[in-house]
Amino acid sequence: MSSSSSPAVRGTDMRRLIPLTLVAALVAGLGAAAVPSSAAPRPKPHRVVDLDVAWKPPLRAQSSRALAAAVPGDVTGDGLADAVVRDPGPDSGSLRVYAHDGSAAGANPWPSFTVAAGDWDFADVLQLADVTGDGRPDVVARDPDAGNGTLWIYPNDGSGWPTRYAAGTNWNGYDQIVFGDVTGDGRPDLLAREPGAASGTLWIHPHSGVTSGNPWTRPRYWAGTGWNLATVLTPADITGDGNADLLVRDGGGALWVYPHNGNLRANPYTSRHGAGTGWNLASLLTTADATGDGRPDVVIRDAANALWVYPHNGTTALTNPYTVARYAAGTGWDAADTLLAGDVDGDGRDDVLGRAHAGELWVYPTGAAGGPWSQRFAAGSGWAFENALLLGDITGDGRPDLLARDRAADNGTLWIYPNTGATSSNPWTAPRYFGGTGWNTVTELILGDLTGDGRPDLLARDRRGELWIYPHGGATSSYPWTEGRRWAGSGWSTALTLKLADVDGDARPDLVDHERDGTLWIYATNGAAPIRVGGDWSDTDVLATGDVTGDGRPDLVSRDAAGDLWLHPHDGATTSDPWTTRRPAGPGFAWASALLL
Repeated sequence: MSSSSSPAVRGTDMRRLIPLTLVAALVAGLGAAAVPSSAAPRPKPHRVVDLDVAWKPPLRAQSSRALAAAVPGDVTGDGLADAVVRDPGPDSGSLRVYAHDGSAAGANPWPSFTVAAGDWDFADVLQLADVTGDGRPDVVARDPDAGNGTLWIYPNDGSGWPTRYAAGTNWNGYDQIVFGDVTGDGRPDLLAREPGAASGTLWIHPHSGVTSGNPWTRPRYWAGTGWNLATVLTPADITGDGNADLLVRDGGGALWVYPHNGNLRANPYTSRHGAGTGWNLASLLTTADATGDGRPDVVIRDAANALWVYPHNGTTALTNPYTVARYAAGTGWDAADTLLAGDVDGDGRDDVLGRAHAGELWVYPTGAAGGPWSQRFAAGSGWAFENALLLGDITGDGRPDLLARDRAADNGTLWIYPNTGATSSNPWTAPRYFGGTGWNTVTELILGDLTGDGRPDLLARDRRGELWIYPHGGATSSYPWTEGRRWAGSGWSTALTLKLADVDGDARPDLVDHERDGTLWIYATNGAAPIRVGGDWSDTDVLATGDVTGDGRPDLVSRDAAGDLWLHPHDGATTSDPWTTRRPAGPGFAWASALLL
């Protein structure tokens, strides 16, 4: 991982688990397969784990509330693990379609929306393009957690995008994927940036003409290097010659037009000209024909969540086409984390699509009896940007801080939000600080003290199923995981969820493994044989561990398919299943897209 700011990269005896101490971000909807009936489940073969690899004698005395203590998820300071929940809102993950109402230039053309069916939260790439050639915009989405990046095409049937088919795997090597007709055949070619090659190599994958399968199977060709300068990359025919030019915003906020040079079989982007500066005011930026003149206007969302249209001035010369005064196109666009443009309703005007999010965070203090969590207080909004959210005392003051990964920034940026000590209001209001980039290369992140110094190290699983330990270096106000990483195991690709908890009471965190086949296992740090936790965990979609009952041992919290929470108290067993009973811990949590303890 890079430490710089630049890119590096219920069943019969149903028991459910949710790590309450380590407050790990758990996204709703991660279904698991049923347990095979042909044989009793066994630990996965060819699996290696060595969590002791980085352990060393304690370097400092343990305070009564350090991370290695019993209740790292204690937000309110009462010695009990509280729950932190992200509320995605009623339309989270859906596509909102804002149909152009025909308003002329100067008036908001997108005043209302309808909600398109589907859950699009999985996608880290979401684009519109007429892939099937029927004149309607299809949706192209990438699932980064499937097949090392599976592309899916959702054909437009005139009413929405109800079905899909795959367009290949192994697309995770690219951090930006956009579409435009580069080869001049009227079909959307795929333009992709490979960030790790020559400061960002741009590749063009020509559309083959296929309309019901993967259309990007022809050999790719090179389109230049140094494209990591682009924070926004969007194709549009800006110069009016019928070819897809590139509109790029660089890191300094300057906008550039890279005109298509007419070459349809080799690098078409060999020059550029400026289109103004100060474009960092935009939190989202795209192109759309908002004014109805057939030219691509720039549409942005600013920091106040207002939408603005910058009309194209009509120039075809190699000069700035966005010199006409901007006009407002509505407010309240904080509900969207993605903006797309295309003629969805077939009226010849570009409509705007926004993927909905909300991202409110709520703290549910644990009652003295260990739940349920019947009260809550707000801990801020705007958390939907993250796709990993963890709790741990990163700053060493005995209070749980928040660690969040922003998947859209620099190939996965980690941010640390220090805890201010507030116990009845949002405790994470202090300025955040940087925790490195390039973290999109890992599929699981867990916090726990794996070195014995009382500080939270990071355990990461990469896309090959390898485990790595990133030791905490001691920094309490800057990037803390600066020491070299240590390999800690392999063969973990089949794990749905991994958690760290001192299950056997030896003061070292053990690995809790929720498998995709619906089984649950404990891998002790001491190397003992894995312990299978009884029951069928197939319908458990969220798991957390934490000391909810206040006895110093990690309990399990789980959410079932109905959205109900269950508490599985630790019964004291250290060499066998410790979670043999459960009790209700609160109904109605199906709305939560993340649950931390």
